[in-house]
Amino acid sequence: MENPYCSEGEVAHYTCLRTRSPMVVDGRLDEEAWKLAVKSPSFVDVVSGGRGFFDTRAAALWDQEALYIGFWLEEPCVEAQLTERDALIFTENDIEVFIDGGDTYYEFEMNALGTIYEVFFIWQDAYQRGGKYDVPQFDLLSGRCCLLVETTIVMGRTSGGAPTRVSAAGRSWIGISRA
Repeated sequence: MENPYCSEGEVAHYTCLRTRSPMVVDGRLDEEAWKLAVKSPSFVDVVSGGRGFFDTRAAALWDQEALYIGFWLEEPCVEAQLTERDALIFTENDIEVFIDGGDTYYEFEMNALGTIYEVFFIWQDAYQRGGKYDVPQFDLLSGRCCLLVETTIVMGRTSGGAPTRVSAAGRSWIGISRA
């Protein structure tokens, strides 16, 4: 998929390695798999492109069940107040993961209190009666909107049952950021 905003050479690339070790999602990042995972370079400021004020790095691993993303964030004053699921937590310290599925878009955010914000979009021109997204959870023609209720990124399927394009053999665009 061609990016209209920058050339392929300007897009940062990262290889997500497969782990065969059992993963415990506890926020400690002390499993052997995380010690072996390659950390990203320091994040850059999304506006200026320059070095971020505080150092932030990420690493990603996958297995047959899920995509795991670990964050190492330098932050002298961690603040979070929002506790309601799907509150607009991007106004606080949070981590953000964006997955481009071609004709879909998934966003996952979590603040320092563990509050989660998730959203899944299907581009309107990709939605067709009888198509792969014609399931009750994604009935765009009824005027309802939908949010996923899931706390892990499961390989191959969204919580609504729609297939994703994230696969071991393919390439997917995943953006990771912080606010």
